[in-house]
Amino acid sequence: MTYVINFNQDAIRTIEFDYVKVKLHPDQLNFISNISKRLCGLIDAPKIAIRGIIYSALQDWQIYNNKNISETSNFSCQERLIATKEIFDCAKKKLKEVLSKPDEKSDLNMLDIVFERAFKQYMENLQRIKY
Repeated sequence: MTYVINFNQDAIRTIEFDYVKVKLHPDQLNFISNISKRLCGLIDAPKIAIRGIIYSALQDWQIYNNKNISETSNFSCQERLIATKEIFDCAKKKLKEVLSKPDEKSDLNMLDIVFERAFKQYMENLQRIKY
């Protein structure tokens, strides 16, 4: 099921424009691709915009924690789970900021649902890869 959420199209275009100029480290690209794959399967939004949002959230997490995403491979399972959840939450917050009507409860609720499902899918995929 794909959710239709109304975003501010000017803000979405700006995110896409900014993202295509970014040079990514392979670890960043892999992380962003894996998350965007799950989100794009659940939400009707341009893939480049979703990747741009995730990139921005990832950058914020790396700065806040003074760590690079590649360092998470050395984290315990619990630390990796917490880091990933923090990045998902940051991305959700950023997407909420570009809603066409930020106070629209249905869009806010759908974003919550989408991110919980995407996080669950992401973690299930990690489990399959690890074991």
